[in-house]
Amino acid sequence: MKFLRIFLWMQLIFTVLMLCPITFQVSYRDKLHFRIRYLFFHYTVAPHAPKKKKPKKKKKPAGKSFLGKIGELYQKEGLSGFLSILKEVAGIAGGLAKGIFSHLVFSHFWLKISVSGGDAARTAVYYGYVCSVVSTATGAILKKAKCKECHVLIDPDFQSEKSSVKFDTKVHILPFFLINAVLRASIRSVKLIKSITAIHNN
Repeated sequence: MKFLRIFLWMQLIFTVLMLCPITFQVSYRDKLHFRIRYLFFHYTVAPHAPKKKKPKKKKKPAGKSFLGKIGELYQKEGLSGFLSILKEVAGIAGGLAKGIFSHLVFSHFWLKISVSGGDAARTAVYYGYVCSVVSTATGAILKKAKCKECHVLIDPDFQSEKSSVKFDTKVHILPFFLINAVLRASIRSVKLIKSITAIHNN
């Protein structure tokens, strides 16, 4: 009986934990600010706290890893940096992680962009490019996800010499769906490796 009680309590705790959402808070004001929150715990992904740089030995240039690319995105600033991040997230939404995006719930998705190219002609051309990128990327991100409040405003600014972007969103997902998607991706990866190994052996 004691073992059964412990098992039931563990099941209850596990169920409660699975029903508590993981929240992602993202904002952009010239730089990316990204925080993850779960229950009473939170972790700031970006910006990173400044660290003292240590002298490193020069290494031969190599192919950039996925984490390296994400790290580079964090360092990008301004409207061009925001568009790079937006396109990267849209690519993830349409790739292996699309199963996760169908379970995301956006409390709000606010985006305001003022586009300036320095003169009227360049501003008009850049404005068309920004509208194309934003509409395609936000469409891919919000296509399957639920969004309670969505506001996207893009205006050409013929007076300013610099573009500006203000973005803020809050999105959450239940851990169950996140873990389930990760397990499915892992199983697909294992099957793919086995298939490649079998072909190679033959």
